[in-house]
Amino acid sequence: MIRKVSGTQILSSSVRKAFLGGHGVYTPLVLFVLKGARLVILSSLLIILVVPTFPFAVPTRTNTDLRTGMYWSLSGINTYAATGTGTYEGTLREENSWTETFEIERVEGQTIRIKRVTSGSWVVTLSGWFERWWGNDDRDGSYSNAYHYEIDRPTGRYITGVSEWYKNKPSWFIVDPGRIGSGGQSFSQYWWDEEGKAKETFYRVSEKRASIKDIEVTVWEASYSGATIGNWEFIKGKYQTGTESDSLLFDMDFGFVIGRSGKGTYTYHAASGTISETFERESSFQDSNAWVVASFDAEPRTVAVTVDGKAHSANELPKSFLWTSGSSHTFNVEATVSGNSGVRYVFLQWSDGTKAPSRTLTSSHGETYKAIYTTQYELQVASQRGDPQGSGWYDKGSSVTFSVTTPLTVEGFMGTLGGKHVFDHWSGDSTATTASASVTMDGPKTVRAEWRADNSMPYMIIFGIVIAIVVMLTVLLLVRRRRARSPVSSYMSPLPISAAPPPPPPPGPTMMPPAQRFCMSCGVPLPASMRFCNRCGARQ
Repeated sequence: MIRKVSGTQILSSSVRKAFLGGHGVYTPLVLFVLKGARLVILSSLLIILVVPTFPFAVPTRTNTDLRTGMYWSLSGINTYAATGTGTYEGTLREENSWTETFEIERVEGQTIRIKRVTSGSWVVTLSGWFERWWGNDDRDGSYSNAYHYEIDRPTGRYITGVSEWYKNKPSWFIVDPGRIGSGGQSFSQYWWDEEGKAKETFYRVSEKRASIKDIEVTVWEASYSGATIGNWEFIKGKYQTGTESDSLLFDMDFGFVIGRSGKGTYTYHAASGTISETFERESSFQDSNAWVVASFDAEPRTVAVTVDGKAHSANELPKSFLWTSGSSHTFNVEATVSGNSGVRYVFLQWSDGTKAPSRTLTSSHGETYKAIYTTQYELQVASQRGDPQGSGWYDKGSSVTFSVTTPLTVEGFMGTLGGKHVFDHWSGDSTATTASASVTMDGPKTVRAEWRADNSMPYMIIFGIVIAIVVMLTVLLLVRRRRARSPVSSYMSPLPISAAPPPPPPPGPTMMPPAQRFCMSCGVPLPASMRFCNRCGARQ
C-alpha cells in the first residue's frame, strides 16, 4: 500500500524544504522512501536548516537599537516540480505563496523575544503516476501559524523555540550585523551533503545593493552553492542528488533578513525509471517600521538641499533617504539662492508649514519635505537724472511702479535763464510716456528714462534781449543820421523870438570870425563861451 503525507498537513516537498530553509511553517520534514512500488514515511528529519554561526571573536553591536514593537515582513513564492519516467511517468508541480512577519515583542538586556507569523496558500497540479500516488487528498489550501522565539542577541542563538530542538541553535532570520560583516566567511548553515548528512557549511559574505522601502541600500549577502540531496529516497540511504544555491540578505542596521533566493536540481536514476525535481524560492522585503523614508524636494526645483551635512543639487531632486526610526537628522536650504541673471529664489516655507530654512528632527514616520521658494525678478530703473525710483527685487507676477522726478533745471547759463530737462518717455521693457509707470514682473526687467531739453524760456529771453538791442541801435542810428542831414544855421540869441536882435558890433579891424558852435542835443547855434544850451539846457 502506498502511503503519503496529506497536502493539508504538510503540503508537499517544495513547501517543506522552503519552510525549513527559512520560509513558512517549521514543520518536521517527512521523507518519502520509495522501495519498488512502496512508499513509506520517515519522520522528523530536517532537510535544510538555516543556522548561522559566528566563528570569529569580533566586536558586536548592542541591541539598544532594537525596540519593542519593531517589525519587518517578507513575502515570496516557492515552486517545486517533479518529473518521472518509466514506472514513475508523470508530473507534479506545486506553488506556495506566503507572507511572514517578525515582531520584536520584548527586549531585556541581550535577550530578544520575537513573534513570527506565517500565512499563505498552496496549489498542486498532478499527472500520471504522481496523480495516482496523490489520490484524493486536497490539491490546494491555505495556512496560518504563529511562533515565539527567544534569541540571544550577541550569538544569534535560540534560547527557546518551537520545540526543545531549537535550544542553543542559531537563528536564521536575525543576525548581529557587526558579526556577519566581519569577514568573508562569518555565516554558516547546516547543509545536507550527498550522503544525507547535515554538515555545517560556511557561506560567503559580501556586500550587495538591495531595496528597502524602494530605497536602494547596501546590505550583507550570505551565499553558497554546492552538492546536496533532494526530497526523495528510493533505497534507504540512497537519495536524489544534485546541486543547490542559497542566498540570504541582511540589512546593515539591525541584521534583519530582508530577502532570500535559491534554486536546486536533483535526479535519481533507477532501473525502473527516474524522478527528477527542481526547486526554486524567491522572497523579498515588504514592510517595516524599523525604517522611515524621508524625501526631499524643492519648488521650483532649482535649489540644493543639504541633508546631514551633504548638499544635493537640484539635479538630484527629489531625493529620498532610508532612516532608522528614532534617529536624529538635520537638513537645510539657503534662504536666498541666485538663479540666472536677474532671477533669484527666496525661501518661503517647508511643505509642512515650517518657516525656518534649517531644521533638526527625530525620524518617526515617512515624510516628504519640500522647500517652497518664491521666484523673484530684478527691476532695474536707469536714468541719468531725476532720482529714479523702483529698482529692486519683486515677486514673480507682481505689478511694480517706477518713476523719475521731472522737470529739472538745466545746468549752467541756460539754467539761469529757465532752461529745463523734461522727461520724454521710457525705453527698454516699458514704452510709457508718463514719468510714473508700472510693469508686470514676468521676468527680469530694465527700463530707461529718456529726456529732452526744454530751452524755450532761455530762447525767449535771449530773443527779447536781442530785439531790445536791435531797437536801441536802430534808434541811435536814426538819430545820428538826422544830425548828419541838419544845415548849419547862423548864431541866434537864446532870447525869445519876439525880442529885437542886438545891434551890430562897431566896426573894427578886419579879422577872421570865430568858429561857430552848435548845441550837441538840439543843434541850435551857440556862442563859443556858453557851456549850456539856452534852448534845451544840455551841457556842452
